[in-house]
Amino acid sequence: MAKTQLTREIEVALHNWNPTNYGGYRADTFRQGFDALEVPVECGTTRSGLVDFVRVQECFTSETKCGTCKLSMYSDEDKDLVMPSIEQWTQEVNCPKDISNWNFRNEPCTERFCRLYKTQHLYTIDTVITCVEIKISVGDFHSDHGHNFVGHCNYYAMPTALYKKVKGEIPDGIGVLIYYDGESTYGIRKKVECKPHQLSEETQKWLIMSVAKKLPRFVKH
Repeated sequence: MAKTQLTREIEVALHNWNPTNYGGYRADTFRQGFDALEVPVECGTTRSGLVDFVRVQECFTSETKCGTCKLSMYSDEDKDLVMPSIEQWTQEVNCPKDISNWNFRNEPCTERFCRLYKTQHLYTIDTVITCVEIKISVGDFHSDHGHNFVGHCNYYAMPTALYKKVKGEIPDGIGVLIYYDGESTYGIRKKVECKPHQLSEETQKWLIMSVAKKLPRFVKH
C-alpha cells in the first residue's frame, strides 16, 4: 500500500525529533544517532513484520561525580609556560599537593573550598533503541499489523485527533508521540512517556544490524 502524505509528514517529523530523554534514558545529544524507516523486526527477513521508525542513540546510563583541579586543562607542553603562575595560585589557596610532580593536576581533589576545585561528571555510555509505529486513522490503529514494539523505548506516533479517539486503547508501557502540523505548532511532541524494556545483547545486536542495513549506501564508481 502506498504511503499517505500524512504518513510521510510524520516520518519527516520523527527524523527531526531529537529529545533529550527516551523513557528515562538520557540521550547523549553531542553524539548523533541514526534512524531508519520500515526496519525488519528480524534481521534479514520481514516474516515478523516491520517497525515504521527505529532510532539508535547513545545514552547515559549512570553518572558519578568527583572533584578535580581546574589546572588539569593544561597539557604537558604547557608546563614550563604556566608553572610560575601555578606556583603562585597554589600558594594563594594553600594547596596541599606536591606541585613539583606535574601530574598533581590530574589527581582527584577533595579541597572543595579551593577556587581551583571543580566537579567533574563521569558517565557510562550505552545504546538505546527506540521503536515508533505510525498510526493515522482508527482503522490503521486497529489493524493486526504495525504494533511491533521491540526496542528499549516504544511509542505510537499519531495526529491529535486520532489520539483522542484511541487513547483508552493504548497498551500500558507504550508511549505516545503527537504530530502537530498547525501554523503555531509543528512537529513531534511527547504526550505519554513509555516504560523502558530491557533487551538482551543478542537482540540489540541484530536490531542495530537491521537499522544499519536500511541506511543509505555509497556506491564507488
